[in-house]
Amino acid sequence: MDWTRAGLIESGFEGFVRFADLPSILVPTASGVYVVVRPDEGAPVFLKVSAAGWFKGKDPSVDVDVLAAAWVVNAAVMYVGKASNLRQRLSQYRRHGVGGRVGHWGGRYIC
Repeated sequence: MDWTRAGLIESGFEGFVRFADLPSILVPTASGVYVVVRPDEGAPVFLKVSAAGWFKGKDPSVDVDVLAAAWVVNAAVMYVGKASNLRQRLSQYRRHGVGGRVGHWGGRYIC
C-alpha cells in the first residue's frame, strides 16, 4: 500500500475531513480505522509545550528531540487508529488536541 492520501483512497478509505470541521460532520458511529494525514510535506514545527489536554495528571508534552527522532521525512500519514465508535473516538481525539482532558494519549505527538 502507498501510505499517501491517494494510496489510502485507492485502498478504500473515504470521508476525509479536516479536524477543525469534525464538529459539523456527521461521522458514522460504526467501528473502523481512521487515519490522520498531514496536508503538506513541508518541515514540521515541533512545539516545546503541547497544546493537548492533560489526562490523569500527565503532561502530554514530549521533548523536541524525541519528536525530531520520531519524524519520518515526507511522511503523509501521521497516525493510524481504530475505534469501536468512530464518531466518539474522533471527537475525543479532536478535543484532546485543543486542550480537553480526554483519554487519547496515543495521538499526543501530533496534537
